[in-house]
Amino acid sequence: MEQQYSAVGRSNRVITRRQPPPNKSFIKEYWYVFLGIFLFILIVISYILRLLTPPTPPPDLENNWQGITPGYSSINDVQTKLGNPVNSQQTSDGVELSYDSGYPALPHQVVTDNQGLVHFVKEHLMYDKTHTISQYTADWGQPDLELWEVSNKAYVFLSKGMVVIASPTSGVVYQKWYFAPTLEEDFLSSLGTSLSVDELGPEGFEY
Repeated sequence: MEQQYSAVGRSNRVITRRQPPPNKSFIKEYWYVFLGIFLFILIVISYILRLLTPPTPPPDLENNWQGITPGYSSINDVQTKLGNPVNSQQTSDGVELSYDSGYPALPHQVVTDNQGLVHFVKEHLMYDKTHTISQYTADWGQPDLELWEVSNKAYVFLSKGMVVIASPTSGVVYQKWYFAPTLEEDFLSSLGTSLSVDELGPEGFEY
């Protein structure tokens, strides 16, 4: 009985010795292959999660018009929320979409960049003598810039992403521009190029 146990013990030891040791040289030689496979799997998983995750809605900012926020909304968002434009034209920087404003010659304008991201909206307002620039200065304080849009004042609120254009005499607002909040120098070199520091004449729409 004792000899049989010893044989079993020896047999177990032999079986243990027959198990091959890990081939460390193989792993060491091809470690970059395993790393590449691991990174590829991570990229695939990240891509799938991004597709399944709903997009983050833009924050509720002052420069939101009809659910469209410059710097966040895409041209697809515009057409989904506003429908087909009355006119669409390609520009050097992107696409300009026109929507009915009630003034046939002055449609609302939504402008995108070459990537299809909205960067500017121009809204034309119907006359309302109670809608004046004082409502904006009461809420936001004094504008960062006071310029002219032909013969009407353009009150620029850079941090709000808003230009409020109003009559210099009555203060009634007739137009609003929406853009992504920016710095003064960036505004003046882009949207601000259509404004001036001096009144240009009587062509402005006056209430």
